[in-house]
Amino acid sequence: MFRGRVIVVAVAFAGVLVVGVPARADAQGCCALPLGVFTWSAWSVYLVLCIILETWLLRRWLACSFRVSMWTGVCSNIVTGLAVPTVVGYVGGERWAMVGSRLNPNPVASAALLLLAYVAGSSAVKAVAWSLVRARQACSAPQGARTPRGAAGLMLLGAAPLLVVLLPDRPYPGIEATARVERFELLNPSVGLYLQREARDYDRLPSAATYVEMLDTLHSGWWQARRNEPDHWCRGYLPLYRRFDTSESRRQPVEWNVRLPRAGFRQLRASTVWLVRMRDETYGATGLVMDVPDCTVRYGRNDTELGYDR
Repeated sequence: MFRGRVIVVAVAFAGVLVVGVPARADAQGCCALPLGVFTWSAWSVYLVLCIILETWLLRRWLACSFRVSMWTGVCSNIVTGLAVPTVVGYVGGERWAMVGSRLNPNPVASAALLLLAYVAGSSAVKAVAWSLVRARQACSAPQGARTPRGAAGLMLLGAAPLLVVLLPDRPYPGIEATARVERFELLNPSVGLYLQREARDYDRLPSAATYVEMLDTLHSGWWQARRNEPDHWCRGYLPLYRRFDTSESRRQPVEWNVRLPRAGFRQLRASTVWLVRMRDETYGATGLVMDVPDCTVRYGRNDTELGYDR
């Protein structure tokens, strides 16, 4: 009876975690994702499949009762499929397995490396759990007779996430969030302060055709080292990774307002103009806007201020 109550509480706690953790990943939220990379929706499907498959394998190969097989699958996957991935996500799993540069990661290779490590660890835990179940529950399978099949079953369980976590069109929100922070960490306030100083002190804005060209006009010493990075060009694009992307695909550029006059903009009739903007379905619209005529540059998240409703 006590054991059953413990299992019920554990399952309820797991459900609260899965439902309560937000699917959206931002600069602080990517650590709440499974292994710091994947979506909870796809990972929840993987958990259900693992429980079903493990229950079937225990019934077929170890001849355990349905009740023992089911609760073994539930308990082992609470540990290997929920607790461990959540902890790894909080301590930065998406950074451990980063393949490529910090500005231009390889999402497929990074995810594969992380999943291989996860499969190896979870298979070891499940092997111990199966051994304990066979020893304590007196399953009818002969001792040692099912070892090859059991190993094959564990490999099958480990291969499941390689397919399921790729179900979403953008299956790597944690890697996207990490790359986003690396690319746009300077947008506010560093770039905003630079543009504000140019506008207030010199009544001008940088003459540039793209956002990256505008960044290259920064004269501070710490920026000179950054602009020489091999993947510096990636700062001009939002990281939007599809299933089999191996690098930045240049789907969504960051916009620099080339229509705004480079000088004399204090005379503009508009009270607010946008300078830099970007928008995607996950984060919405973000960017830098300038209040006229005092030339205050600030961070904006409003579609109207950023000119998306015009």
